[in-house]
Amino acid sequence: MIEKRKISNHVIDAIKEVMKDFLIVVFIFVVPLFVYLKVGIKIDNLSIQNYKVDGLYIKLDKKFILKAKKVYIPQTKSKPSFQSVETTFNNIKKVLNYFEYIELKDIEFKNNNLQVMYSDDVFYLSTKDYTISAIVHKDVSKLKATITQLSINNPKVDIKGELVYDFKSDILQTDGRFGFLDSNGSFCMIKDKKDINISIKSGEFSNLKELIEPWGIPPKINVWIVDRVKAKRYKLEYFDIYVSLDSSGKVVPHFDSIKAKAILKDTQIYFKDGVDSVQTKQLDIEYKNNQLFFKPYNPTYKGRDINGSKVLITNLVGKAKKFLKLDLYINSPIDDEVAKILKAYKLSLPIRSDKMQSCYLHIDKLLKKRGKLSVYLESNISKSRFYIAKVPLDVSSGKVVLKDKKITLSNIKLQNKIYDIKTKGIIDIVKKSAKLDNYVKSIKVLKPNKDKIFSMQNQKVSLYISYKKPLKISLASLDIKIVHNTKDYTIYLNSLSKLVPYLKNLPLKISQGKSTIHTKDFMKYSFKGTLRWLDCFFYEKDSKCLSQVAYIGSFENRDFKLYAFDKRLYINSKKSVVKLDKLNIDLDRFFNANIKTVSKRKNNLYIYGDKSIIRYKDYKLITDSYDITIYPNGDMKAIGSLNKDVVKFDKKGHDISIKAYRVRDKMLHPLINFDGLKGGRYTLKLKGNPDKSLKGEILIEGGVLRDFKTYNNTLAFINSLPALATFSNPGFSQKGYEIKEGMIEYTKTKDKINLTSIYIKGVSANIAGKGVIDLKNKTIDVSLAIQVAREFSKVIGSIPVVGYILMGDDKSMTLGLTIKGSLDKPKIETSVAQDILSLPLDMLRRTFGG
Repeated sequence: MIEKRKISNHVIDAIKEVMKDFLIVVFIFVVPLFVYLKVGIKIDNLSIQNYKVDGLYIKLDKKFILKAKKVYIPQTKSKPSFQSVETTFNNIKKVLNYFEYIELKDIEFKNNNLQVMYSDDVFYLSTKDYTISAIVHKDVSKLKATITQLSINNPKVDIKGELVYDFKSDILQTDGRFGFLDSNGSFCMIKDKKDINISIKSGEFSNLKELIEPWGIPPKINVWIVDRVKAKRYKLEYFDIYVSLDSSGKVVPHFDSIKAKAILKDTQIYFKDGVDSVQTKQLDIEYKNNQLFFKPYNPTYKGRDINGSKVLITNLVGKAKKFLKLDLYINSPIDDEVAKILKAYKLSLPIRSDKMQSCYLHIDKLLKKRGKLSVYLESNISKSRFYIAKVPLDVSSGKVVLKDKKITLSNIKLQNKIYDIKTKGIIDIVKKSAKLDNYVKSIKVLKPNKDKIFSMQNQKVSLYISYKKPLKISLASLDIKIVHNTKDYTIYLNSLSKLVPYLKNLPLKISQGKSTIHTKDFMKYSFKGTLRWLDCFFYEKDSKCLSQVAYIGSFENRDFKLYAFDKRLYINSKKSVVKLDKLNIDLDRFFNANIKTVSKRKNNLYIYGDKSIIRYKDYKLITDSYDITIYPNGDMKAIGSLNKDVVKFDKKGHDISIKAYRVRDKMLHPLINFDGLKGGRYTLKLKGNPDKSLKGEILIEGGVLRDFKTYNNTLAFINSLPALATFSNPGFSQKGYEIKEGMIEYTKTKDKINLTSIYIKGVSANIAGKGVIDLKNKTIDVSLAIQVAREFSKVIGSIPVVGYILMGDDKSMTLGLTIKGSLDKPKIETSVAQDILSLPLDMLRRTFGG
């Protein structure tokens, strides 16, 4: 059966076959019956070879009149072709010359039934597939036909037009208009011997597939015209193709000659599987020079403006390699939707931005499985949050170029309140790595009170990123490494000494150390590590400095918690609490090391200690427990207890005050840096400016004075004087000087202790005196008066009268001594009686009971 959709060939072939076979029949009938033709011949049934005719009527007037009810025509072996067009039209010419009227009501031919009518130059042919009606004109050199109707049933096509065939030049020209489905248009075909040129135009229509399919367009063109481009309305501006006839008359289309342009309205373009469509109000598709061009107007992708974008497919016909060339201009964030385009081409884009950027994406893809791919992406980055392998950066400007699976970052300016950095570098998509060279103009990390924590200026720092799983970031010059697993981030600060030059206003002057920090969301942190610092305000035993420590801790929303020294130290910044357990603290050094931190605090700082010693300059508080409050202005209050003994410490401005009420010697000794007073109870009052002058007072209740060099030397000196043998009484001996009560008043400066008043009432003797201890030169100059009690008056008569003894009215005896020289080797001498009288009057009065 003649191929339905090849409309022009079908019509011509059908006419040719019918006329050819018809002429044979006529010839068979005419020769023997010519004599009867003038009157007309009727034959009910006629059979010649494979031809059969029922109800035949033929008559010869000026021309033949032919009628038949039914004609059976056998199928021939020869196929219709354009090679026989000349013969066909010559046969038609003969029919027109010899026949006046033809009426063949039913012709059975090739499983088809045809009806043929010809009268008064009107030709009519009807089959089950199509119907044609034409007015035929002839002259000597040309055959002309006006096709008033050519209706094809499936698909429904209606054609009207003109046909002209030049017998001499063998040129066939036809043109006209057609209606197809919901479309209409015009066509033109010119056949010049073996060359055929066809042109088609159309109005708007909605079904492109059925219009395109009959033309046998190659699949690689067809898939882009029909399958990958969907529109609500189509219009064919022009479609021109050149075909030729081979030696057998077979039509050979030359697809490289095609020139075509179509306009599509309300269009969706599916340029890659796995990628959402591009939408455009109008798309121009143009084919020329073996290339297919797509030009959209105001297109969008996922709601993003991609105006100026276009698609080109090269070498669609022939053996040359076929390439898809996509030029995409997109005004969009570089987000997952943009990355999805590249991912469809098996390229993973490791960069993102959250603000609109102007991007140009060019894709050059060989259209075959695993074909070569070339991608070029260019974007001028404006102010946005920019991500490199999920690492967030605030960018103000810069340029990003993707080429040959490498991303080049140039003139990237990173800016926010924390940093001002200029960076450049390369991201290798295949290796999933990046190297960024950064010039740090400034990095400033501030505390809530605006104090700097970290400050770096005018430094070159290289950043390395490996975004294979797990993500790794390293800054070699700072010895920092960051690892991101699926659950959390781990930050390794492997050498804090490299960070020290940039760390500011820290509580500790760090010299070296390392730290490991964990976080899931950069909101909550946990950390551990070791630190070595220059300040020494934590110590153990008497003075063993603890300047290196292992620590663990956590941080969340200004809630900083730290454990160190095997959890003997605990810090809670939210509660402003420091707890020490069996760990000693030097408050002066702690305060000086943290003076800026403490002075800018809004809340009090509380320090709690157990089994710990507090040290402040020359003073120590040995306690079972203590509470210290440090106020934002630097003032302090402390209270400590030891076996129910209580000591209080206050600091206001530069002045301090220490008060201890009836404490034992264990608490007293470190407070006064003197352990010669033993047993008993003591009340200490001390106040003043430690850097200038302190005024102190010690009240003594019981106890013993012993075991210090000056006492030992004084005792040895007394025992060396025969006149003072009675002093060997146990109240003033190797066992110590037994005290009932006493009071010492003094002032202390940085270099000296001025003993303004010494009064001690003992069991067998009383002591009064004054003097100076030079701390700088480590010397002593003290004058003492030692009075023997009345109970020893019975032995007075046996003591020789000497110049260094003064007798009292109550028969008591007073010895005058001076202690001078080095603190390590003080020199003890007696003083003349008159020197005793130089002691303060109130002291003498108390001593001598006057």
